[in-house]
Amino acid sequence: MQYQRAGEGNSSIQGKHDAIDESSEIIFHEGKKYKKVQIENTDEEFLMDEDQNIYDMKMQLIGKAGDDDDD
Repeated sequence: MQYQRAGEGNSSIQGKHDAIDESSEIIFHEGKKYKKVQIENTDEEFLMDEDQNIYDMKMQLIGKAGDDDDD
């Protein structure tokens, strides 16, 4: 089953076998489960996998949960 939100038809996370459960903000992409998250002081949404890697909505790795460059 495939679900696409209105206005997100060109998103790189949506494909033939991808699914979005809008009620829980869980996304399945290429056999992996991602949760939608927001990073402090940003208006953008990001995806976090089960290993706490954080990706932008184009599935590009941007960091890991708990990493802090200010240390």
